[in-house]
Amino acid sequence: MEGPRSWPSSGGAGRPLTEDEMAEVKKDALERMRPYLCDKIIAERHFDYLRSKKILTREDTEEISARSSSRKKTGKLLDYLAENPKGLDTLVESIRRERTQNFLLEKITDVVLKVKNEKLEALKDHVLFNHSERRDFHPFIRMVVKLCVKSQKG
Repeated sequence: MEGPRSWPSSGGAGRPLTEDEMAEVKKDALERMRPYLCDKIIAERHFDYLRSKKILTREDTEEISARSSSRKKTGKLLDYLAENPKGLDTLVESIRRERTQNFLLEKITDVVLKVKNEKLEALKDHVLFNHSERRDFHPFIRMVVKLCVKSQKG
């Protein structure tokens, strides 16, 4: 399995996702996986790597370590990762380097791809809807586009 580099940023919308849109996808994916990751990840295992890549500071790791349980520590770590556009990618690299929880790589990749595809579909629907509302479209073309959008949604 490949990793974050296998998360291409183009697709159904007819244009690539911007860096900001991909950051939003990764943040949403982290939130969807939060309960699962809080059960599986031991935050301290990733501190050194995340600090070496400037994702966390020493102060960040101290704040995380001050939490009372492993789940709370991992939850705080995920908060920091969600704030950084490269946070999830760097966590994936750290998991890969650790070689002890490779099963997480597939789970994370699957969720990111699912969220990315949902985003691309939403963008495609938005583009189709906006084009179907344009006044200079031939009425027949406008009707066909609207029917296509309705059939995709229902």
